[in-house]
Amino acid sequence: MYIREIPTVNQVSLPVGKIRDVFVSATVQDLDDERKAVRDALRGRQTTVWLQEDWNQGYGDTLSACAKFLEKTSGYIGIIGFFNGWVPDGCSCSITELESSWARHRWGVVDPPPIFFFLPQPGSRGAENLMKKAEQALLERYPDDEAARENGKKLQADFRGRLCGQARIVSFFSDIQELRERACNAVSLWNEEVLERAPTTREVAPSYRIPPEELGRIGRESQLEALEALMSARERRPEEALCVVAYGPPRSGLLGFTDCLASWIGWEVERKLEAGAPLGDSYDVRSLTIWGLRMISGEAAILDSSIDALAMAICDRLAEEHVVLLLQRVDNLDGGLASFHRDFWLPLCDSLTVHCKKGRSPYRFSVVVATHSPLDTIAGYMRHSDLSDGPLDGRQLQPLPPLGNLRALEVENWLAEQGVSRSRRIAIANQVIGTGDPLEVYEGLQEHGFWREIAEGRAE
Repeated sequence: MYIREIPTVNQVSLPVGKIRDVFVSATVQDLDDERKAVRDALRGRQTTVWLQEDWNQGYGDTLSACAKFLEKTSGYIGIIGFFNGWVPDGCSCSITELESSWARHRWGVVDPPPIFFFLPQPGSRGAENLMKKAEQALLERYPDDEAARENGKKLQADFRGRLCGQARIVSFFSDIQELRERACNAVSLWNEEVLERAPTTREVAPSYRIPPEELGRIGRESQLEALEALMSARERRPEEALCVVAYGPPRSGLLGFTDCLASWIGWEVERKLEAGAPLGDSYDVRSLTIWGLRMISGEAAILDSSIDALAMAICDRLAEEHVVLLLQRVDNLDGGLASFHRDFWLPLCDSLTVHCKKGRSPYRFSVVVATHSPLDTIAGYMRHSDLSDGPLDGRQLQPLPPLGNLRALEVENWLAEQGVSRSRRIAIANQVIGTGDPLEVYEGLQEHGFWREIAEGRAE
């Protein structure tokens, strides 16, 4: 029996940069509209997209050409339907499954990897339409061989099952519009995580990299002023809490802003706070409660993971100091911000009222949650408070002004605070501002050497 030699791909070297171009893997016969929709959407976000027709000109070995081209890209998107597509001679799986294996090997040392799988949502109208397209494609390929058609369905079902076993990188879509949005968000959020958390590919000494809390403060005066006003207006009972919502669309520097809040002096805590969230691409209220307990009580064994236990832990800490929690990924909570408010925040406020009434304390409990969900879609349980009206309602969520793009003047003012000369800071600001995308600005600022001069000057 002929066994084909399968090409291999080389793993990337760390650190990796942001996704600038993506290899889109999808079967043309049933997913042509979907793949082109993703291409058009991502190209509109300044991300180059490569489809099969862009690199496969029909010369030489297709598998080798595919593997080599995948090595040139900085990200991978697999759109997986119900048609298994071409199975190369001597292979036991389709070219689409081979491409997914190559991608997982290539970025196997990166966590999370820049690879994204999108599958039709079971039971949706989109899934039904794609099933019909798959049936038609199989009928055209094997018009007189029902066994071959059934085997093709089984191969694809097994492939989909294996992918769903790696749920951390699988998303579902109900129609083309949702696929476009999810693909754009996946790439944008991955880039945001990399640019704000990981070193870039440029050789910059770690001790001379700008601290993320410094970057996250650029141009955020209105948000910090609004937060200061909320803190000053907290004329309420000591056991009540304040929950503030920080909103920004993808690539707005939301993680950088929460890093800034972790060092904000307005909390009046003596130690630097740690922003974070429960692990995983999704979590539930119990996981959120456990995360809150660990943030407050450290690594002590958690015997009771109820919201009541969290309230008691908060009250114990409030006897000594202010308590602040910074939740970065509330969108990953099952049900999002609506569930946070209904299933976590309101029960926590009720429990705090019960447990904190025994001892009055001058200290306060504050929470900031960061979300990419537009605030106009969640306005039912939020309140833009008029601080002249009197005490705040601690049970309602209080939104800060939305994060937006950065302006050259804001970057210049920040550089002035760092002691950069006027002529140089104007030149740097104009060079890095680009479209005003905060993550592009952050990356551009890291490429300049002025921070080394500032760091060395501070050390003298």
